[in-house]
Amino acid sequence: MSEIQVIDNFLSEEHFEGLQVIFGSHIPWTYSVVLEDDHLICDQKYNYQYVHGVYTKQEPVSPYFDKIIPLLTKLDARALVRCKVNSICREEEIVVHGFHTDMQYPEEHSTGLDGMKTAILYLNTNNGFTCFEDGTKVESVANRCVIFPAHYKHSGTTCTDVHRRVALNLVYL
Repeated sequence: MSEIQVIDNFLSEEHFEGLQVIFGSHIPWTYSVVLEDDHLICDQKYNYQYVHGVYTKQEPVSPYFDKIIPLLTKLDARALVRCKVNSICREEEIVVHGFHTDMQYPEEHSTGLDGMKTAILYLNTNNGFTCFEDGTKVESVANRCVIFPAHYKHSGTTCTDVHRRVALNLVYL
């Protein structure tokens, strides 16, 4: 899985600071499961997160969509498929949720996505991480971006050292 890129200080300080609006108390969050049961490897009681949708079904769904434009530019994204912010609450121990892809498609087509990628931009530093089936582990560091082919299975985790783990997740071409 050599196609996994990890880039620190991905956005300029100014653009990254613009994304910090997501930590405001006025942001609407939706309670959601992290994974469907067939991908879940942790106890069901840990299968929750809060999500703020940014872009879905070919349209912006957040008043803060403009805050991700510098990220899309830096990624050289030609088409945005989906963008959301995940907020996963602190637990007493690190919990790995389960390996999955961010878009659902038949397994026989999973390698023919011709350029579709997933990018995760960590919005805060914590001891959570993203891991991949091959054992690669990317720690959650503020303004670190991990970019990989959309068909790579990965898993997020909880954290234990801060109130919540927050990451912006995009699927794009």
